[in-house]
Amino acid sequence: MADATATTSAPAPAAAPAPGAAAPSEPTTARDISRDGAKIADTEYYDLLGVRGDASDLELKKAYRKAAIKNHPDKGGDEETFKMIGEAYRVLSDNHLRADYDKYGKKKPTDEVGLKEATDMFGSLFGGERFVDLIGEISLIKDFGKASEIMMTEEEKEELEAQMKAEHKKANASETPAAVDAQKTELPAEATTAGEAAAQKAAEAGATHEEIAEAKRKEDAKQKQKLSPEQKAKLEELEKEKEENERKRVEELVQKLKDRIRPFVEARNPGDKDDSETQIFERKMKEEAEDLKLESFGVELLHAIGNIYVMKATTWIKTKKHSFLGFGGFMSRMKERGAVVKETWGMLGSALNVKASMDELARRQEKGEIPEDELRALEQDMSGKMLLATWRGTRFEISGILRQVCDKVLNEKGVSDKVLFNRAQAIMFLGMIYKAVQPDEGDDERRELERLVAEAAGKNKKKGKKDKKASGTSTPTGAAAAAASSSK
Repeated sequence: MADATATTSAPAPAAAPAPGAAAPSEPTTARDISRDGAKIADTEYYDLLGVRGDASDLELKKAYRKAAIKNHPDKGGDEETFKMIGEAYRVLSDNHLRADYDKYGKKKPTDEVGLKEATDMFGSLFGGERFVDLIGEISLIKDFGKASEIMMTEEEKEELEAQMKAEHKKANASETPAAVDAQKTELPAEATTAGEAAAQKAAEAGATHEEIAEAKRKEDAKQKQKLSPEQKAKLEELEKEKEENERKRVEELVQKLKDRIRPFVEARNPGDKDDSETQIFERKMKEEAEDLKLESFGVELLHAIGNIYVMKATTWIKTKKHSFLGFGGFMSRMKERGAVVKETWGMLGSALNVKASMDELARRQEKGEIPEDELRALEQDMSGKMLLATWRGTRFEISGILRQVCDKVLNEKGVSDKVLFNRAQAIMFLGMIYKAVQPDEGDDERRELERLVAEAAGKNKKKGKKDKKASGTSTPTGAAAAAASSSK
């Protein structure tokens, strides 16, 4: 009887391929099952990225970076595949678009990337949603895009639109997303150069972050005189909108920073190595930092945030303690001001370097004197420079915001000196954790974009030294290189 039972049960595995028998077990292992447990209409986008249908957002991001690097045309990849990988990630990284794709399948790829998509891509390039609670939403691309649209004439808009349509395929195939975004949102030279020059002069004079921004605003105001009354009104409205958005962003980040450091501030013995609450806070923050560093430019962002935290907390503590004749606080403020100058020079130097390189490339292309292989190398070099300029602009924006945030947290009215001191300790403690983060070994492939930035910064540094040696004076490019070195 036992033998009969074994005989009747043995054929079960052989029946598994039958439609009816396979259905119950397939959802747990099938690649075409979505996060909601439903069957996906078309798995092409998932297959392009090499992930399952229930892949998490982090898995998608890692897979996209790996696939994009592997299939980049500069590395011998197929142009059409590279383009479709970008489209696949654009759809799957948006929860609403992903849900539609899972249900209905692939739609025709868009011919152009609008401002919202460009802003989203830019945000994901530098930290993404995971960093929003620390730095807010980066507004650089969005602000530039809106200002550029206002300042252009109708003829310029039509010409730019025609040019973008004509070169869209080439741009997608030969440049990084950052380079494409930088080109699409570049302001007219006459609208930006004067403001940047004024900001550079203010930086050379040792001005604060706010004074530098004010110098640029005043010079840009002069440029507005060349605009129509309607354009001026729209730019003024945009400026008010930017100021209000920045105010809200700072206020939100102030509350989030206070909430983040509250366990440390309210600990029995804040900062004491034997304090259990401090130990829990340290462990939690380190674990979070190790997770955040996996995001695009995660390590660089954590270092930038950490530098601001440590600098602002140090300045506050030394000023409050009234060290020897107030000298400690004075030196800390001078060091902070010097950091602002370096950041400004780095940003402006990168922008000027990109513009000079673009002009030179265009001139040589017009004369037809660039061999194909050299052109490829120059285009890749240009991508790195654009990415470097974009990163430095982003870092400059973040630094300005976080300085305001720290000032408000450390100087809140109605809060006792003891609590404010504990906050300063907490901010410094957190900043040291962020500054200590390092990329994992063997992480070079995933950090391809970061490598491009580092290489571009290295080339700028060498060029800056040559310029300085030739002229005997410091240059914006040299200062930019110094800023890059100081951030690493």
